[in-house]
Amino acid sequence: MKKSLYIALIAFFLGNSISLFCSVDSWEQLPGPNGGIVLSIAHKGSNLYAGTLGGSLYKSTNYGDSWEFIGENTPFIDIEKILVKDSRVFIVNRKFGIYYSEDDGATWTAVNTGLKNTTVTSIADLDGTLFCSTYGEGVYMSTNNGDSWVERNSGLPNKYVNQLTVYAGSLYLATNTGAYVSGNYGESWGTLRPTGAYNFITVNQNYIFIANNTQAWMTSNNGYEWDASGYGYGLGTGVIYSLYSTGPYVIAGRSNGVFVSTFIGGEWVNVYSTLKTIRVYALLNINNFLYAGTSKGVFYSQDFGGKWKEINKGLLNERILSLAIDKNTIYAGLQDNGVIKTTDFGLSWVDLNLGYKKVSKVYKDNLGLWVFSNDTLLFTSNDGITWEYRNYGLENQKLNCMIKYKNEYYIGTDDGLFFTTNQGQGWSAKNVYLRKKKIRNIHVDKDNYVYLATADKVYLSRDNMANWIISNEGMKSYNITCITGNDSFLVAGAQPDVLFNAELYVSYDGARSWKSTDFAFRDFYVQDIAISGVSIFASIVNVGTEESYGILYSSNAGKSWIQFNEGLRIRNIRDLLINNNIIYCASFGSSLLKRDIPEPLKTPILSYPPDNSEKVFTSVELKWEPIEGAEMFNIQIADNLNNFDKHVIFEYSSTITQFTVPKGDLKNNTKYYWRVNYIKNGRTSDWSDIFSFTTEPDLPTIPALISPEDNATDVHVLTQFNWQNLEGATEYILQVSDNESFQNKMIDINVVQNNYTAPKGKLDFNKKYFWRVKAIINNAERDWSNIFNFSTTELNLIAPVLLYPFANAEDLPLTTFFEWEQVPNADEYILAISDKSDFSKTVFVDTVATTILNMKNGILNWDTEYFWKVKSKFMNYESNWSELRKFRTSIEVYVNDGISEQMMIIKPFPNPAQNELKISITPVTDENLNIFIYDLIGDLKYKSNFFSIPGLTNTLSINIHDFNSGIYLLKVGSGKTYASKFIVINK
Repeated sequence: MKKSLYIALIAFFLGNSISLFCSVDSWEQLPGPNGGIVLSIAHKGSNLYAGTLGGSLYKSTNYGDSWEFIGENTPFIDIEKILVKDSRVFIVNRKFGIYYSEDDGATWTAVNTGLKNTTVTSIADLDGTLFCSTYGEGVYMSTNNGDSWVERNSGLPNKYVNQLTVYAGSLYLATNTGAYVSGNYGESWGTLRPTGAYNFITVNQNYIFIANNTQAWMTSNNGYEWDASGYGYGLGTGVIYSLYSTGPYVIAGRSNGVFVSTFIGGEWVNVYSTLKTIRVYALLNINNFLYAGTSKGVFYSQDFGGKWKEINKGLLNERILSLAIDKNTIYAGLQDNGVIKTTDFGLSWVDLNLGYKKVSKVYKDNLGLWVFSNDTLLFTSNDGITWEYRNYGLENQKLNCMIKYKNEYYIGTDDGLFFTTNQGQGWSAKNVYLRKKKIRNIHVDKDNYVYLATADKVYLSRDNMANWIISNEGMKSYNITCITGNDSFLVAGAQPDVLFNAELYVSYDGARSWKSTDFAFRDFYVQDIAISGVSIFASIVNVGTEESYGILYSSNAGKSWIQFNEGLRIRNIRDLLINNNIIYCASFGSSLLKRDIPEPLKTPILSYPPDNSEKVFTSVELKWEPIEGAEMFNIQIADNLNNFDKHVIFEYSSTITQFTVPKGDLKNNTKYYWRVNYIKNGRTSDWSDIFSFTTEPDLPTIPALISPEDNATDVHVLTQFNWQNLEGATEYILQVSDNESFQNKMIDINVVQNNYTAPKGKLDFNKKYFWRVKAIINNAERDWSNIFNFSTTELNLIAPVLLYPFANAEDLPLTTFFEWEQVPNADEYILAISDKSDFSKTVFVDTVATTILNMKNGILNWDTEYFWKVKSKFMNYESNWSELRKFRTSIEVYVNDGISEQMMIIKPFPNPAQNELKISITPVTDENLNIFIYDLIGDLKYKSNFFSIPGLTNTLSINIHDFNSGIYLLKVGSGKTYASKFIVINK
C-alpha cells in the first residue's frame, strides 16, 4: 500500500541563532534567500499582508521589518489580491475566486456563492459593503461579509472587468471596452470613457487615472476630457503592472521600476535606480510610507519613491531553478533574479552581479562558475566580479545540461551534444548521430561510460563518446528527462507522452535493462534525481503548471518509494543537491530547503519457524525480531523460491512482530517460503532473508468432544469434561463459557490429559454452558473443536433428616455423637446446638463435610437440656434448618469408651452380638451397679443390677434374643458415675 506524507507546517528559522548542523527529520526552510514575486499587498493597522506568485501568504506585524509565513493551506497557486475586513482576510485568484480566513491562514473558506464564474479580478470594501469584479460576469455585491453575492450590472455595457476600485463612496471600473462609475452601490453605471481596453483605474480628489499595458490617461472632469499621461513624457515602454494614486502623486508600477507623476500631468519619472529593472505588481500607502510588491519582494519608500528599501526578512518566496556547491559555498540560480551565493548555509546571501536574469543552470568547477542565462552561457572566475560570454558556437541553442569529462566540457542542447577543448571559448557539435536530439541530462559512471537522457531514448557510449547505443530495454516512455547513478545502479526519469505515463526507472545492470517503479504519472514528469548510497530522491513536477507532486524517496535503491514532502509548503522542486549527508532542494516559490538524508533502514531478521522447519502447522505463527519505530510489517509467502516476486501467493500485514497465517490459506504437506519488510516514518525497508518451512501431514488436529454430550441436561456442577486424545498433542486448552461467543469464560485452562473436572465454584446450578477444546501440536495452537452445550442440574438442597441423638433423648454423655442423613448435592453441613429453643444463644456451631460429628469434651454440661439442628450446604447455597430436636445430658456421667470416672471398666463382648451379650465388669468400689441398655431413640430396652466386688472382674450374661438388629447404648454404674459403650446387635 502506498502511503503519502502530506504537507506539514513549515518552521521558519530566522536570525543568527539557528543551529545549522542539527539532525533534521523533515524539510527545513533555510533563512534565505529572501524575496520572490509579491503580487498583492494589504494592511490593517500595523499588520501588513503580502500575497505571492506560488500561493504563499505572509504577514508582518511591524510594517514589514520581518515576515511570517501564515498561508499553509491557501487553496490556489497565486494570490492576486488581498482585502482585510473585520476578522477576515480575503484572498482572490482569477481561477478559483474568493476565499477567506479568520485564523491567520490556518484554514480557508470559499465564498463564491452567487458568482456565475470565479474569474475574480478585484475585491473592495465600500462603507462596509463588499464588491468584487469578474472577467466576464461584471460586478457583484455582498452585504454579509462575502458569504453570498448578488449582481450589480444594471447599465454596465461590458462585463469583462479588469479592475474595480472605490473612492469617496463611488465604484470605478476598468473594463475591456471602457471605464465606468457608479455612485449608488452599483444600481446603475455611468460611462467615464466609452472606448478602449483598460487594465487599471485609480482615483484621488478630482482626478481619475486609467491605464492599459503601456499608456496612462487622466481626467479631472469625470471623463469629459482625457489627457494622455506619459506618452512621450518619460513613462517609458515597459509593461504597466499596477497603477496607484496617493497624496499629490499618481504612481505606475512597471516592468522596469516605479514611475511617479503629479496630478497635473507632469512628466513621469523613474524615481530611483533600485527598482529600475524590477517589476512592480502592487502599491500601497500606509501612513505616508509607500509599499511596493515586486518581483524582488517588498520594498518601501519614505518619500513616495525617492528612495526605496528592501524589507524581505522572512519572506522566503524566491524561485530557485538550479543549485551548485563548492565546499561550504552554495550557489543558486534564480528564475528572474540572477545568481546568488551563501557561505553560511543560507544565513546571508550575496548577489553575483548578473542582474535580473533567468538562470536555469549553475555549474561549479575548479575554473569558476558557469551559468545558463536565457540560453546563453556565462562564466565568472571571481564569483561575479566580472562575467564573460562563453557562448561562441552555441548561438540559438537551448541549453539543458553541462558536464566536465576528461578535461573537456560538454553541453546538452535541444540540438544535440556540444563540446569545447578550450574552456568554452568555442563550441562544436560532438557527434552527427546526436544532432537534433534533445539532450536533457548527462551522466558519467566509474568506468567513464557516458549516458544521455534525451527526449526519445537513453543513449550509452562505452568508447569516449565515439559511438552510441540505445539502452531502453524495459522502458515504456522514452521521453527521458534526467539520468544519474552510482557504482551499483542507475536511475532515470521520464516525461509522459501520448501513449505512456511518466515513470521512474532503475537499472541494476549498467542500463542493459530497466525496471519500472511503482509510480507512474500522467500529468507530471521527473525534474531531477539525486543519489546517496542506496537513497534516491526524485523531484516530480507538473507538466505546464507550477502545481507539483513533490519529492519521492527510496531508501533501498529504488525497490520501493514513498512521498517525501513533510515540511515542503511548495512542492515545485527544480533541483536537488547532496552534500555531507544533507540534501538541499531548490524550491520554485519557497527558496531553499534542506534535510538530513535518513539512515538506511535495518533489514528484518526472521526468528520462527527456523529456516527449513518441517511438520509446521498450517496456521503457523510467524515471528521476527523487533525493529524500533517500525509502524507496519509486510509479510509475503511464496510457493517457489526462484523468482520469489512472481510466486507470491499470500501477502499480509501486522503491527507487531508476529503473525498467524489464517486458517485455510496454507495446504498440508507443502513447502513454503516467506519474508518480511517494514514501514518506518513512511519508508519501506529491504526484504529480510527468505526462510522456508514444510507444513505437517494431514492428521486430525481437532479433538472430538465426548462428555458432557451436546445438549446434555441435569449435569452436575462438578462434572468431568472428556474429549478425544489426539496423536502428537502435548496440551489441550479447555474453555467453558456461559455464552457461545466465549466472551465470559468460567474455565480457561491448559491441561495435559484429555479430561478435566470442574472445580467447585466454577459452574452454577440450573444454568446453560458452552464448552470447546483445542489441541497444541508441535508448539502450535490448532483450531477449536465444535462447541457443545449442556445445562446443569437444579440444586434442590433439602434439610437433613436427623438420626441421633433421638428426640427427647436423656442421660446422654457429654461426648455423645450427632448423626444425620446425607443430602444429595450437599458437600457440607452446619450443626448448631443451643440451650435455648429459639437459639438466641448458641453453644456450638460447626461446618463439617461428614454426616456425623463426635462432640468433644468441654462443650456440653452435665444434666443440661439442649436443642440441636442441622442444615445442608453447597458452595454458597444453604438449605433450611432441619427439625429441632431436644436432648438432656446425664448427671455427672463421664463416658469414655467403657471407662467411668472412677476407672470402672466395662467390656461388652462379642460386639457385634447376636443372641447373647456378655459384659466384663471391673469395679473399683463395692456397691450395687445398675445395668441399662438403650436403643438409639432413647427407649430403655434392658435394666438389671449387680453387686460389685472391688478388684474382681465379673462377667455377666444378658439374653438379647428378643432385641432387633441395631446400635444400642450400654450403661453401667451408680449414682452419678457411669461407664458407657456402644454395642451392635446383628441378627
